[in-house]
Amino acid sequence: MKTIIITLLLLSYYAGQGQESLDNAYERFEKLLLHKIEYPERLKDRCIPTVALLLIDFNQSGEVDTIKVTDSAFDEISKQLSNIKSIEIFDALFTYATQAGATTCRLAIPLHIDTEEMGSCASILMSNDFTRLTSLDGNSLTGSYFICPIVYMRRLTGFTYQSSN
Repeated sequence: MKTIIITLLLLSYYAGQGQESLDNAYERFEKLLLHKIEYPERLKDRCIPTVALLLIDFNQSGEVDTIKVTDSAFDEISKQLSNIKSIEIFDALFTYATQAGATTCRLAIPLHIDTEEMGSCASILMSNDFTRLTSLDGNSLTGSYFICPIVYMRRLTGFTYQSSN
C-alpha cells in the first residue's frame, strides 16, 4: 500500500513538472510579446481597447512563415505585431505549442489590450469590437488553428498625490 501511494506521489510530481515548463514557456512568450507592443497615443488618449487574434504559421522546423492579425485590430497594432522579428519570442511560443500537443503549426493567440486614465476614462468592450475578430483581410478565417491562452495587457495611467505639508 505504501508503495502505491509513493508511486502516485512521484507520478503526480513529475506530471506537475511537465505542466510547469509548459506554463513557463507560454509566460516567457507572453512577457516578451508585451514588451514589444507600444500602444498608440491616439488609442491611449481615448481609452480605446483592442481585441484581436494574432495568427502565426510555423514551418516544421519551428521558423515563422507568416504573422497576421485579424481585422479587429487597429492598423498601428497590426503593423507592430506583424513586424516582430524576435526569434526568442517565437522560440518560446513554438516550445509552448509543441509541449501542449499542437497538431498544427497554425496558432491563434487571442489578444486583449485595455487602457485607462484614472479620473478620465476607462476602456469598455462593446459587441461591435468582436464583429471583425474572426475576419482576415475582409474574409472569414478558415482552416485549423491551435488556440493559445489569451494574452491580456492593461495600461493604466494615473497620478500621484503629494501633500503640501
